[in-house]
Amino acid sequence: METADCFASMGLPEIPDTFEHRNIYFYPLKRNPTAAEAAAGIWVDRVGVHTGTQSGVKGLRILGLYMLVGVEWGKGFVESLRHGRFEVQEGDALFVQPDDAVWYGPTGGVWQQRWVIWGGPEADRLAERHKFKERPLIISKAAAEVRWAQPILARLLAFQSEEAALEAEGVLRMLVARVLSLARYGHARVSSSLAMADVVRYIQEHLNEPLKELALAQMVRMSESLFRRRFKELTGQSPKRFLVKSRIHHAQVLLAGGAAIKEAANAVGISDVCYFMRLFKQEAGITAGQFAAKRRTGQSVGSKPGTGPRI
Repeated sequence: METADCFASMGLPEIPDTFEHRNIYFYPLKRNPTAAEAAAGIWVDRVGVHTGTQSGVKGLRILGLYMLVGVEWGKGFVESLRHGRFEVQEGDALFVQPDDAVWYGPTGGVWQQRWVIWGGPEADRLAERHKFKERPLIISKAAAEVRWAQPILARLLAFQSEEAALEAEGVLRMLVARVLSLARYGHARVSSSLAMADVVRYIQEHLNEPLKELALAQMVRMSESLFRRRFKELTGQSPKRFLVKSRIHHAQVLLAGGAAIKEAANAVGISDVCYFMRLFKQEAGITAGQFAAKRRTGQSVGSKPGTGPRI
């Protein structure tokens, strides 16, 4: 099939005369998912951060994947065959769909951007369910969400383990939920789901601290009973259950990276090592020592079915 025919079959319009570049290409690099990521059906392909001018790319590109690019400082522009040409301001994020052809860069020379790129069949179902194609290309003030997620996902991608894949999936789903809420409500309206997303993010960032349900409810100005109900509507779990699962799965990531059992326990806010070991076995199906030993010998270790915080 000729290139022009290929783009026509995707429903892409002709390149406007106002665009700087007249060529379109498919971006060739994609990471093969691990077995755990493939089983989940959604995975992070790559993440990154760059300060400077735009790369030497001279054309509109089609990723074939979903991408969020947050502009942390500086300003620029984006050209999209689906949406047109727009200015991009500091704090904005670009929400790029797999079949769009885009090119973006700074005006004035330099900017700083972070990006998260993901894909998979479950990602496609998520996109269809939440109507990604109806969302705007530029989402105001969403760069902060990319700034939160990118370093966490970079760390998890380095582990290449089943537990890291589970945690990365949760972070990715939360990132998408946050950005979609911003796209829909902006700063003019704060929905209960957006408030719960803030709480979930707070939990994930403060696993080493004592977290009480009453304090979390007070953060979003809700009674404990309403807070529990709203939290379960978003995550499918009670706050207490979500916290336990998040702690144990983060401990698995640390153990997989070579941390000692006591070190992993302290890092997730559990000072009583005996209690930590009981909780670990309850959640993972094996002891923390067995888990660490299998990791050292390169054996595959999986969590009990149904465990792992889901967003």
